Amino acid sequence: LVLFIVPFWNDLKKITRIKRSLSGINAVSVGFIIAAFLLLLQPIVLDWLSIVVMLVTFAALNFTRINAPLLIIAGVLLGYLI
Repeated sequence: LVLFIVPFWNDLKKITRIKRSLSGINAVSVGFIIAAFLLLLQPIVLDWLSIVVMLVTFAALNFTRINAPLLIIAGVLLGYLI
């Protein structure tokens, strides 16, 4: 479905109904992401090491050009070592 829509995406964004619905779709997707974050956060024991790892990961994603897959691999390795 996505591959079919990509060539026509710029034309579709100009249609008023689709343009208005995209803001609602974006809001719903943000809500889903926040809900997933909260569900994943529940089983974590929040000690100082977990908080530091989360803050460092957040800073690395937002303030550096490190690719997200590399951070995921580093997180898996760090979790295995700890």
